[in-house]
Order: sequence, then structure tokens, then C-alpha cells
Amino acid sequence: MNGDGFADLIGGAPKYDTGSGEAGRVSVWLGSAQGLSTTADWQADSPDSGADFGRSVASAGDVNGDGFDDVIIGARLHDAPGSRQKEGAAYLYLGSATGLSATASWTAFGPNAGSFFGNYVASAGDINGDGFDDVIVGAPLAAVTDSTGTLAGAGQVFLYLGGSQGLAANPALVIDGDQAGGHFGFSLWSAGDVDNDGLSDIIVGAKDYNGAEGASFIYHGASLRSLLGATPLFGEDRDVIDFATVRPSDYTEGAQYAALGGNDRVNLPGDNAASIAAGYETGRQFDAGSGDDYVSGGSLGDWIAGDDGGDALFGAAGADSLDGGAGMDLLSGGGGKDVLTDRDGAVFIGGGGGNLFHTGAGRDLFVLAGGGVNVLADDSTFDFARDRVAIVGQSAPADLQAFITSSFIATGAYSGLDVNGTMFLTRDQAGLSTLQDWLDRGAEILEFHQNVDVLLARESLDWAL
Repeated sequence: MNGDGFADLIGGAPKYDTGSGEAGRVSVWLGSAQGLSTTADWQADSPDSGADFGRSVASAGDVNGDGFDDVIIGARLHDAPGSRQKEGAAYLYLGSATGLSATASWTAFGPNAGSFFGNYVASAGDINGDGFDDVIVGAPLAAVTDSTGTLAGAGQVFLYLGGSQGLAANPALVIDGDQAGGHFGFSLWSAGDVDNDGLSDIIVGAKDYNGAEGASFIYHGASLRSLLGATPLFGEDRDVIDFATVRPSDYTEGAQYAALGGNDRVNLPGDNAASIAAGYETGRQFDAGSGDDYVSGGSLGDWIAGDDGGDALFGAAGADSLDGGAGMDLLSGGGGKDVLTDRDGAVFIGGGGGNLFHTGAGRDLFVLAGGGVNVLADDSTFDFARDRVAIVGQSAPADLQAFITSSFIATGAYSGLDVNGTMFLTRDQAGLSTLQDWLDRGAEILEFHQNVDVLLARESLDWAL
């Protein structure tokens, strides 16, 4: 936000009591070579009591092209001027060399009372290609009027274009929900470039579409650009991910509509473009294309495969199988007994227990989080010179096996830990009374971020405290 090359952090406290009721507060912590500051460098309070100011916060990108990132803040219960109650509002604060501006440079209000405008705010990227970033604001409880009448709670999404003077006062495009009570616009975000045409796309969530099922809608930048200044958009050029409506036999490969209701297999296009998929409650299969994909499974066992792009693959509570492919991937298995496989360097996150890791040619990081982690790593693929294991926040015993022939044994809070082989092991946990290492060959580096009473070592060991 201040152009110093360090990322900054913004956080909202929508129920913060400013002295005139729970108006809400937003704070910013600036990054530096030493990390984040310990106290907020910037704060803003809502002028309206009970506004839920900070319910959503996001980087707006650089809406005025001055080289500094700006911030957009949602206040979904803000009263609009006049008698319109709880319409909601969105505020924009401009970045500069000294940080964010003290006062908002732009404010917009919702379309009708109780519309929850500002429930979610986000950068849309540069939709119209003019070099200035644009923003989107959701109003999931907004009423929509069409040829059939008024659709209460259908929801709307508003697109505001950036320019040299900041955001435009009026939306360039309004996207209407088409189902009463669907709450279109409850969540939204920039989807990157899904169709690989060089234009920014957006994804919009409708939390209660088709009852409690919900749906997500992807709008391509080309269609948004063509409709700027025209009629509201719904039902044109969108990739739909619907969570519980059809069976596997209804899915057609290559279709833009992927309905994920049962044990479905979904093939995302192999077109070098970014893709997005989301699971529901039943086990399913996802096969990501060659772009940079984000795929999230449901609560049962999922099979998710990436390809050459940098993929983010997420399992859930079931026994998941994640294969990242050749890109620089993030694989998170969730709580079940998962199999995580990568081909060329990844971050593996395993929780819950019984995970099997297959590493690739790159430098891999294993993050073992959650109680009772039990991991069997593939000895034939683990790179002892490059790969790294981190055990974070453990309270229950953990068991790591099959790292060649040597063992690492910890007693106390880590009773039962068995790690074989020469490796890097990072531990961040208090309460260890004794650590013993029996090593037949090589050197082991252990890092401790909290107190350890006794260290017992044999053979050639390097200890890093």
C-alpha cells in the first residue's frame, strides 16, 4: 500500500465498539524487512453505528494508476442517506508513499433497504483493459425486478471501473441474480484469466441458489467488456459450478457447466488457462487441466489431479488422493488419511492422520498439522538433501516412518515419534522434556522454536537451537 516492496496486512473487526455502538473498525499493518509491525499503522472506524464496517476487506488493486495499491471495505448494514435503512456501503481508501489515505476517496451505497451491499468486496482486475484496476461489490439480499415481477433476495453484483481519478461514482455494470432467495453475490472474487484470453474474469457465489445447494458462476472478461454500459447480465457466457443437481451421467466433457452432485469426475479444460472447481459433500474426481488451477474437494474421499500448471488442490475430511502434476503446487489433504503426490516441487499439508507422501524432483515442504498425524513417506522419492519436514502445533503423538534406516525418537509431548533418515526437521511445540537421536550416518539439523530441557546426541549431529 505504501510502495516499499513489502506486502501489508488488512483486517476487519465489524463488531468493534467505537463508542457509539458496534460500528466496526479496519486496521492495516505494514510489512517491512522485520515483518509486520506489532501495532496497527492505520485504522478507520465507521461513521455509522451498527454498520458492520469491515465485514469484508480486500485489496482493490491500483484503481487510479498511481503505482500504489488501494483498499476497498464493505459495511453491509450501513444506513444510506435519507430514510433508506441498512442498505450497506462500500468505501475506497487510496494508497500512497505514506500509506492509506485518512479518509475514503469513494463511497457507494446499496440499491435498496436491507440489500447487504458490501457483504463481499473484491478487486475485479482490469476488466475493460484501460490500465486501471476495477472492483466488484456484492449485494446478496438485493431485490431484482424482471418481466415476472420482483425477486426478493435474488442478489446483485456491481462492477465499478477505475480511472485516473479513482473509482467511478456509478456502476458500469450490474449483474442480477435470477432466483428469489438465491443470494447471488454473497461471495465474489477475481478468478484470474480462466479462458486464457488475456482478460480478467470473475467468480460469484450464490449461497442459497436452488435452495440450500448453492452455486458459483464464472463470468469471462470478454463478455463483461462487451456488456459494459449495456443491459444487466445473467445467463450469458458463464461457467457454472453447481453443487447438487445432477448425476455423473449428466456431465458432458468439455461443457462449461459442471454439475457436481454425486461421485462425479470433472475434467477441467487442458487449455493452459486457470480453472476453478468446488466440491460438495460426496466423494468425486477432479482432473485439472494444464493451467493454474484451484480445486477443492467435498467432505468425503476425493481424487484430484493437477497437470503442468501451478495448482492448489484441497481435500477435505475424507480419504483424498491429490496429484499435483509437474507444476509448483500446493497440496492440502485435509483431515482424512490422504495420498499426496507431486512431480516437481510442492508444499504438502497433511492433517488428521495416515497420510502418504510421494515427492517430486523439486524442493518439497511437508507441513504436518493436526492431532495424531501418522505419515508414511515414500523412501524412493524423498530427497534427503532438499526436502523439509515441519511439525506444527502438535498435541497428540505423531509417527513418521520409512525415511531410510536411522531413527529420531522424541519423548514427552512427542512420545511415539519415529523418523528415519537424514533430513531437516522443524519443531514448533512447547513442553518437550527430552530429545534423543540415534543416527547411523549423515548429519541431522533440528530447529526448536520453544524450550527444550535435554538434548542427547550420538554420532555426527548438528543441532540448531
